[in-house]
Amino acid sequence: KAIRKKNYFYRTIILAYKKYLKIIEEQEKPEKIRKATTSNPFCLFDWIYTWEGKIYNCLYGTDIPIEFLHADPLTFKKVGSVYADKNYVYKCSFDNIVNNSYCFEKGIDGATYQVIGGNSMEYLFTKDKNHIYLEEKVLLEADVRTFKVIDFAYGKDKSNVYYRDKIIPINPTEYKIDKHGFIRDKNNIFHYEEKIEMNAITFKVLKYENDVNPFIGVFVLEDKNGIYEYNSINKAFKKI
Repeated sequence: KAIRKKNYFYRTIILAYKKYLKIIEEQEKPEKIRKATTSNPFCLFDWIYTWEGKIYNCLYGTDIPIEFLHADPLTFKKVGSVYADKNYVYKCSFDNIVNNSYCFEKGIDGATYQVIGGNSMEYLFTKDKNHIYLEEKVLLEADVRTFKVIDFAYGKDKSNVYYRDKIIPINPTEYKIDKHGFIRDKNNIFHYEEKIEMNAITFKVLKYENDVNPFIGVFVLEDKNGIYEYNSINKAFKKI
């Protein structure tokens, strides 16, 4: 009755009711998973189903469901573009299928695996309790406790600045980054992995192609020594 009235309390009641349904769903989930069978599977989310204690990807168009090997139905979840449970991380790719099963990524702790920065679909770096990862590749030098995402595929920890999986010689405590993707300290300038041979202290961007993509294309740059043109697409750099 309260919901149908749509009065002052309507929104509060709806939110509370949705929360209530979610709690009930989580409470009932273990029993539904336990009872799931081949003929009556339980949908965990999307096209991921479980029956008889196992988990399968039943993506539309797949002739035979693909099993997530040794996966735990109770803790199975999606993390970015991969999947994880209390033990493992799974990547849905053709090179990760053995005997019609997804194998887990060795060495990654599924229980603590998470996306760093951005939202769950727009990200580059991930981590578990032991390591920082770029697309499930370990960044051996990166410090888990202090690592954070800057932007433009840059990351930093207490000791280094990274472009993707490469360390670039930028001071992690005294850097500047602009909307064009140029990162610099008092000594060096980089545009992604490309070093820009200019004076870092007097560096400025005079002109760029457009506001839609202000981080790629042709840039007109200036420092105390002159004016330069830099094409980020073909890496061409010249004084003008």
